[in-house]
Amino acid sequence: MRNTAAEAPEGACVKGAPDDGGPVRQLVRAFVRTEEFGAIMRAALPEIMDAWAGKSRVRKKIAGAVGKSLARGFDGSPEGRETLSEIAPDAVNAALGAMTAAMRKLAEMPAAGKRAFLSGLMEKADAGKAGSLLTETAAVVSGLHDGEPEFITGLARPALRRFIAETDFGGIKDALEDSSDDIAAFAGMVQEELWRYPAKMVCLLSLIPGFVNIAVRSLARTAAPLRAVAPDLLADVAASLFREVRPADVGALINELCELARKLHTGAALLGDRGKSIAPGEIARFAEGVLAAVDVPLL
Repeated sequence: MRNTAAEAPEGACVKGAPDDGGPVRQLVRAFVRTEEFGAIMRAALPEIMDAWAGKSRVRKKIAGAVGKSLARGFDGSPEGRETLSEIAPDAVNAALGAMTAAMRKLAEMPAAGKRAFLSGLMEKADAGKAGSLLTETAAVVSGLHDGEPEFITGLARPALRRFIAETDFGGIKDALEDSSDDIAAFAGMVQEELWRYPAKMVCLLSLIPGFVNIAVRSLARTAAPLRAVAPDLLADVAASLFREVRPADVGALINELCELARKLHTGAALLGDRGKSIAPGEIARFAEGVLAAVDVPLL
């Protein structure tokens, strides 16, 4: 069931309807008007255009003209910035292309060159701005909940309600059931194709212990500094964390689980013959089916 232009909710963007930009476009416009963005693009544009032009003389001429025109868009004038907000997607695509070309060249460099490049990048990168960005983002989130602690919930409820109303879960169930054989066949096909290259499959499987080793070593490194903490301080921190857990919420969870178990038990008794629960029979049937499929001597 799809919304048409006549049925579309108020504010929805439909084909042929006028677009006022929306909050995302407004954020993009605000971002490209900042001095920081202008400085970045003024520095990056020559490299981007040069990477695109390559060794072609025609492209170099085009790049020179286009580069100068784009650079004027970052000179601080409102007109230039307004024009820039319209061409920002193309500029981003060009930047991605230049980054891809740069990474390709980096991949061709020897290990020492790669280490030197990344060392210089990390030394010159301003980690403080990343911290400031995180701080400002946290301030925005906190401000959203100031005086309205369930703001996000209220904001998301209408969208979730429309999503649920317009989603045919029965159709999804039918699609999943109808596709079960195909999904299983697809998984088998992937395995067959992978095993056409046993060495690659072995390499792929060898990643599993590598990930496990990384996780174990990371946990060990994380726990190691705790050994240097004074026992009373460590106990105080653990007690403080334990105090933050709300006993009432834990009790409510236990109550809900107990009620769920009670309803399952009552329902099984109601479905059985003369008040006899169907649970033992269903469990026994399931176990018999599993054991019938298991190669017991092999086990």
